[in-house]
Amino acid sequence: MIRILYIPVPLLWLVGCFSAEMRVAEQLPNVHREWQSQVRHQANLQEIEVNWQQAMAQLRVGNLKWRTSRRDVASAKESVSQVYRDLRPSLNVQGGLSRPLLNLPGVTSKDLSFSANSFITLPGVVGFNARKFAADLSLMRAQVAEQIQKRTQVIELYKLTLRSGVNQQNRALAQQQQVMAQRWEALDPVLGRQTMAELRSKETQLELEAQQLQDQIGELLGNRNYRWSIETNSLPVLKNYEQFELQETSHVGQLQLLLTAIELAGAKARLQGIRLYRWPDLHLYISGPPIYQRAAGTQHMWDAGQVRANANLFWQIDTRGNIARMARGEKQLQALQRARIRLEAQGLISKLMAAKRMLVKYREEETRLTEQARQLAQVPAPLDFRGWQQLFNAQQVLARERQKLFIQSVELKILFWVIDDEAWQ
Repeated sequence: MIRILYIPVPLLWLVGCFSAEMRVAEQLPNVHREWQSQVRHQANLQEIEVNWQQAMAQLRVGNLKWRTSRRDVASAKESVSQVYRDLRPSLNVQGGLSRPLLNLPGVTSKDLSFSANSFITLPGVVGFNARKFAADLSLMRAQVAEQIQKRTQVIELYKLTLRSGVNQQNRALAQQQQVMAQRWEALDPVLGRQTMAELRSKETQLELEAQQLQDQIGELLGNRNYRWSIETNSLPVLKNYEQFELQETSHVGQLQLLLTAIELAGAKARLQGIRLYRWPDLHLYISGPPIYQRAAGTQHMWDAGQVRANANLFWQIDTRGNIARMARGEKQLQALQRARIRLEAQGLISKLMAAKRMLVKYREEETRLTEQARQLAQVPAPLDFRGWQQLFNAQQVLARERQKLFIQSVELKILFWVIDDEAWQ
């Protein structure tokens, strides 16, 4: 007995010897080694080429936002199960020692106490249903939010992949233009060197843009161990949304509409919960003796005769108007919420309708630029440097216009892709 009593004392003394500073100092060598290892690794990153499906698999595994949303779904499922698990009886075990401090070496069994208690909570019908409703609603919201987060991250990866592909094309074109500028330098040294300087400056900007895109792709995929190169040829081809029917809610914006319905249902439930304060509140609970208890050498077992059923009825009469004030405030908040939802929906619909009109104009502009490129390709080769420079500048302007038009067209199509449920099946 004496040995059992004095063992925790040195343990507490040892725990106290390890201060926070010592614990931090223990971790610093590992942190330093990890940093040095990452510096060596990042200095020699290997490029890995993947297709769209492989990039999607990495996105699901590594993307932190998508992983967080899936964790929220799992946590919400646990909350639903916890509503029923809380109906199980709880079991608590407690042991104690009571002895004069100067007489501790003479501890006997009479100085020890032990008890085992069990508790069970019987919630009211209204309270249980309210908690179950809140847990189910939270689960539905988490599931919808996870799907929306999935679409958001996939679309972000799609846009980054396209921008990276455009950057690679521009860098390849800049290298070809530098070769041509070197030839022109022999014909006109001044203008040739000026053109070469402009091309090198452009190449530096493109390299900086490529590094920024690489950082964003690594962050999005949750993996910076490689230089990611995603094949643009394997990207999904977006629909032509010029004739997209926005009124077909059976396959348009179901996630967004469902999320709105969940918010409205939660607001309605909050108002009903406030109104329930006006009704009597009945509490039922059962109390009884410990399952087993030993104190001062005396033992007590559970006795069914000592089990008591208790009921309390509580009725709060709103003489001060607090419940009415809370109900009015909730109604005002819900009116603002509905106005915000309606305004956001109108803004989105207006943006989508304008996007449909712009897609038609972009298609017409693309036809014009394609014809212009065909005509430019048929221009005879110039005989002097000035002619080459004019042709070179015209090609550059045309390439920039086509790229700009392509990116703008994709941005508009993405607005429809987000709400096109058939495209995500």
